[in-house]
Amino acid sequence: MSVALDQALYSTLTADTGAGGVNNATTGATGGFHNPVAPQAAGFPRMHFIELTSTALYSLRNLLADHCYYQISAFAVDGQSEGVATAKSLIERAKVLLTDPSMTVTGKTLLFCRYERIIPTPPEWDAANNKYIHSQGMILEVWLA
Repeated sequence: MSVALDQALYSTLTADTGAGGVNNATTGATGGFHNPVAPQAAGFPRMHFIELTSTALYSLRNLLADHCYYQISAFAVDGQSEGVATAKSLIERAKVLLTDPSMTVTGKTLLFCRYERIIPTPPEWDAANNKYIHSQGMILEVWLA
C-alpha cells in the first residue's frame, strides 16, 4: 500500500510498552519490530510485518479506498518462557492492539483494521545455536480511504 501504513503499524506496535504490551521492556518483542526481515544479529523474541497484497477500489477515475492485507508474525526461542507460549502471547496481544486501533495513517483515513486469521507455523531448528525458533502469525485486513 504505502510507506505510510508501514509507519503507522510500526508506531502502533512500538508504542505498546505497558504491562503485557508487545513492546514491553521485559516481556515484549525485545528483539525489535522488522519490516519485513530482521538483521542477522537481531535477538528474540521479535516481530515482523509485511504487506501481502493491496488492491484499490475506484469510482470511475477516483480512488475510493485501499484494501490491504498484512502478515504480522512473532518469533521466539526456547528458554524465553518457552518460545511457543511467548510467540502466541505476542500475537494475541497484537490481535487486540490492531483490532480497530486509533491509528493515524498519513494522508489516509483508517476505515477498518481487524485480524482475519491466525497462522500457526511449525518450529524451525536452529542447528548453529542448538535451539528451536517458534513462530505464530496473523493476517490483518485494513481498509483506508
